[in-house]
Amino acid sequence: MSLGSLSIAYNNVTTANSFSTAMLGKELDNTEEMGKELAKEIQQAPGPSLESMVNPAIGGNIDLYI
Repeated sequence: MSLGSLSIAYNNVTTANSFSTAMLGKELDNTEEMGKELAKEIQQAPGPSLESMVNPAIGGNIDLYI
């Protein structure tokens, strides 16, 4: 390989690495935002219904037949 070819290959690898790092950063930011929204939704979720407090065994199982 000539010096020019090595330089081009190195620049291509460097560019691809920079792009991958930037995309990973954006994905981590998106995941963090989704986690915050999920935590907010969980905190706002209503508590157990009155029926489940009186009869806690009712509605806890699902019968599936295949």
